[in-house]
Amino acid sequence: MSFVLSHDAIAGAYLLDPNTGAGMSQAHQHLAQSIAERYPDVRLAQVPLNRREINEPYPFALVDTMGTVLKELRESECTISFVYRWLYEHDTTARGVKEVYEKYIAEKQRKEKVVQDSIKERHNENLDVFHTIANSPLHTFKHGTRKFG
Repeated sequence: MSFVLSHDAIAGAYLLDPNTGAGMSQAHQHLAQSIAERYPDVRLAQVPLNRREINEPYPFALVDTMGTVLKELRESECTISFVYRWLYEHDTTARGVKEVYEKYIAEKQRKEKVVQDSIKERHNENLDVFHTIANSPLHTFKHGTRKFG
């Protein structure tokens, strides 16, 4: 399940509730409170346990006051050092709009290159199988674990 928050989902996401402590561990509550104090427009949100799959890759997210997801977070990334480093690196007041935008574009291009490289590698593997079968005099052929005939 990808962490996409719609307006309905944001209402179901657990934000820090200091009165009840609902939904977050004490460490996550302290982190959420710390973020809210230092960055008034950013909140730590969590996918509710009853809506979360067992192997949810991104159970947490940084969201703005409008409910827009700023950064999806893995459980291991939900630490004060990671979150504050990310917030500082993406703070347009501290870094400037141009620098933050250029970093965003570079990261987007890097992710696209990874996707394109995996597509190209799969294409080359399929081409290798086709080339090997086409040049084989056998009627049945085994390539790796796949049998063709």
